[in-house]
Amino acid sequence: MDALVTVDEKGERIRITSDAELQSTFLRAANDARARGLLNVAFVEVPAGHIMGVVVGGDESALSFTSDHQDPPYLESRGVETGIKPVLTCYVSYVHHTELPRYRVIPYTLALKAVQEFAATGVLPGCVQWVET
Repeated sequence: MDALVTVDEKGERIRITSDAELQSTFLRAANDARARGLLNVAFVEVPAGHIMGVVVGGDESALSFTSDHQDPPYLESRGVETGIKPVLTCYVSYVHHTELPRYRVIPYTLALKAVQEFAATGVLPGCVQWVET
């Protein structure tokens, strides 16, 4: 496992090389978000250059996936709901307000499983359904 995690764009990127480091980093990120009363988006980048965004700080989450070339297609997690509302409100670096449609929402436990798979393999996780944005 080799990945860089960004929890706050004003802070340093955190290198993770083991599942224990990943768990610890995401536990701290989730606890910090809860303490602030905000859902936050953390980013995981693998050596190939692919980036996954994950909402932390609650029981619900959502994922995004951008390939190394940074061009479309961009992917997002697909939850079980089909509607847009109520939106999941989160922030990037605790500042940039973002509203995600309900159909993107998945359980945080599934999101964390996807992050573990992504960090370990460096490719799009198969444990989550994905749709193009």
